[in-house]
Amino acid sequence: MIEQSGERETVRIFVARKDAYAVEAEQILQDLRDNFGLDTLTGLKIYNRYDISGPDAALMAQTRWTVWAQAPLDEVYDETTDLSGADFVLAVEALPGQYEQREDSAEQCVQLLSPGQRPLVRCAKVYAFNGRIQAAEQAEIRRYLINPVEAREAALAKPKSLQPPVKQPEAVATLNGFRALSQAELVDKIYDYQQLA
Repeated sequence: MIEQSGERETVRIFVARKDAYAVEAEQILQDLRDNFGLDTLTGLKIYNRYDISGPDAALMAQTRWTVWAQAPLDEVYDETTDLSGADFVLAVEALPGQYEQREDSAEQCVQLLSPGQRPLVRCAKVYAFNGRIQAAEQAEIRRYLINPVEAREAALAKPKSLQPPVKQPEAVATLNGFRALSQAELVDKIYDYQQLA
C-alpha cells in the first residue's frame, strides 16, 4: 500500500546548474538581449525549486544527488537561496491540474528508493535576473517566459501545505414525491427546471 503524504512538513530545495553548465540561462539571456533589446540584463541564474512533503531527513539525504540533482553539474541549496542579490525574480509553475513531468518523475523516483512512500512534490522554475530592469521590461519578460495556457507566475513564499484546497460542494436540491406527481404536475416541474437552466 502506498502512503501518499498528507499534512507532513514541507521541505524546500533549490537546484541550479553550475555556471559552466548553465546553457539554458545563457540562451534565455541572449534571446532577451537580441530579440527584445534588453541590453541592460547582465546575468541570469535559473533554479528548479522543489517543495516536497513526505520524506524524512534520511530519505532526503539519500535522494539529494540521485533524484533532485546531479553532483558534477548542479548546486543544491536547502530551504532557501540568496535571491536578494537579484534585481528581478520570477517564479513560474504549471497551472493547477496541468501535468508536470518533473513532479511526477521525482515522486516516482523517491518511491522506488523507499517503497510504500510517495511524497507530494511541487516544482517551479525560478529566474533570478541581474541588471537594470524597468517595470515594462519585467512585463515583457513575464510574457516571454510564461505560457498562460499551461503555466502561471508562482508565489515565492513556501506553502504551508502542498494539498490543494478542497472546496465544499453546494447542496444538491432534492425533489421529494416526484413519483407521485400527476402528468400535469410533471409538465409544470419540467418547465420550471428548464427556466432555471
